[in-house]
Amino acid sequence: MINIKEDVKKMANLLKSGYTMLNLACPVCNNPVFRNKNGDTFCPICNRKVLLINHELSDDEDKNHIPIIQNKESNREVNNITIYQDLKRVAIMKVKNFTNLLENEKDIDIVDKLTRSLIQLITLINQIRE
Repeated sequence: MINIKEDVKKMANLLKSGYTMLNLACPVCNNPVFRNKNGDTFCPICNRKVLLINHELSDDEDKNHIPIIQNKESNREVNNITIYQDLKRVAIMKVKNFTNLLENEKDIDIVDKLTRSLIQLITLINQIRE
């Protein structure tokens, strides 16, 4: 049985001890996620470490993070998210490079190849966003 009074006391004690309550919810119990002085994030109610994954590249510390519980399955999810972010970044760089090449290209065969490549890259970027 969930004891809300005990949970609130636990969170209040953490705040008094210098922990920071983030504007993120635990993906398991939906209670606030806390950060200790070492920068580790965790759920005091579930008593689990929570990883924060960048959802969008931003300077805003908390708003663009996805909280996930750390376990073997989550580590796989972290790796997949990182791979997709890297792939998206590289694809966007290639779109910029190919666009620059296309701008001055006069050979119709090369224009055709660049255009096909750009279409494939843009399709890939859109699929990653979904």
